[in-house]
Amino acid sequence: GKWTLGTKIGSGAFGVVHVGMNTQTGTFMAVKSIRMERAVMKDVRREIDLLKSIQHRNVVRYYGAEIDAKYLHIFQEWVSGGSVTGMLCKFGAFAPEVLRSYLCQILEGLSYLHSNDIMHRDIKGSNILVSNEGVVKLADFGASKKLAKLQGEAMMSLTMRGTPYFMAPEMFEERYNLNADIWSVGCVAVQMATGTPPFKDLGLSNPVALFRYIKKLDGALPCLKKLPVTDDTRLTYQLFERFLVRCFCPDPQKRPKAEECLLDPFFV
Repeated sequence: GKWTLGTKIGSGAFGVVHVGMNTQTGTFMAVKSIRMERAVMKDVRREIDLLKSIQHRNVVRYYGAEIDAKYLHIFQEWVSGGSVTGMLCKFGAFAPEVLRSYLCQILEGLSYLHSNDIMHRDIKGSNILVSNEGVVKLADFGASKKLAKLQGEAMMSLTMRGTPYFMAPEMFEERYNLNADIWSVGCVAVQMATGTPPFKDLGLSNPVALFRYIKKLDGALPCLKKLPVTDDTRLTYQLFERFLVRCFCPDPQKRPKAEECLLDPFFV
C-alpha cells in the first residue's frame, strides 16, 4: 500500500524505526527500516515469519513488509504511549497498582509466546510499549532473534548501556532456555518499581564484571533501596519482593513459568 515516513522514534544496530502513515487510510504504524547490506537476510526472514504467526493483545501486531533499493521496511502496530523506559523518564517509578497491571500484561504476552515455543531473549523496558489505554505490548523480536546468531561475538562486544542489566546469568554462559525470559521480567519489575534497571547503580564497567557479581548474589535480590514503601503499601511490596525472589532464582529450572507467575500472590 501507499505509505510515508514521519518522525524517527528509535534506532539500533540493524536499522531505524519511524512513525509511518498509510496515505490511503490515514492510519499510523511503526516502520522498521533495515539497510539491506547490513542485514542478515536469514534473520530478517525469520523475524517476518515469526511476526506473521503472532496474534495476541499484549504483543505488537505485524502488518507486512516491503523491499526497496536500499531498505527492507517492516510495518507494525504503532503504540502511541511509547516504551516503559520512556515513561519512567517522564513520570518516574510506577505506583504498585500500575506495576501490578503492567507486569500482569507482560506475563500474559510472554505466556502466549512461550506456549508457542518462542523465546523473546531481549525483554527490557525499551522493548515494552504501552498504549494510551494502558495496554502493554511486547515488541522487538528482531533484535532478540539476532542475539541467538550473534551470541559469540555479542558477549565480546556488549557494552553496559542497556541489555546486560536484564540478562539472566545463564545467558552470559550461552546456555539458556525460555526461563531466561523470567529473569528479565524480574529485572523489568525492578526497573518499573524503582525507575532504574537492577545492578546499574553498581557502576560496573563491563558484562563480565556484572556476571561475576550476579553469580555471587546466588539468589539474593538486587538492591531495592529505592522502593517507596509506606504503611499502606508495605504488604504489597513484601509480596512484590517475594515475586522477585522467584524470578531471580539462580537455577533456571526452578524459576516459575510465565503462567505460574500469573498465579503469584502479588497478582492474585
